[in-house]
Amino acid sequence: LVLSVSVGRILGGILLDRLWPFGLGGALLMIASIGAFGVSQISGTGPVIIALLFICIIGIGQGAEADFIAFFALKSFGLRSFSTIAGIFGMVGTFGVAAGGFGFSAIYDLQQSYWLACLVAAGCWIIGGLMLISTGLLERHLIAKGRVAVV
Repeated sequence: LVLSVSVGRILGGILLDRLWPFGLGGALLMIASIGAFGVSQISGTGPVIIALLFICIIGIGQGAEADFIAFFALKSFGLRSFSTIAGIFGMVGTFGVAAGGFGFSAIYDLQQSYWLACLVAAGCWIIGGLMLISTGLLERHLIAKGRVAVV
């Protein structure tokens, strides 16, 4: 997981400057959802290599996600507000990670399985990816109408 998070950070950072950032972000989040869904489907007797593949997919998405905070804070709000906005984004993200840990534990205590928690995580990544793509499309629309200045 740690290695795949590192790969995701590097890959995400490189690709953010070369591709449409909203599409890239949305795609990587939705790809991570495939990993979470895959983990939910693994039984204790399944091949370990398949589990590792799904975990690596999740890690790449999580690593790239960390780059998105700084990139979109700077792109959307500019350098003047960057430290405040990035700090707020980081705080909310850290709270989400902590709440997710408690949520996964609570679901496991109720279900004696991580199956539902993995499905919830997959759903959240899909929603996040769709929201990111929608935001990018809205920005394109507003720029075309002359209502938003390009930063």
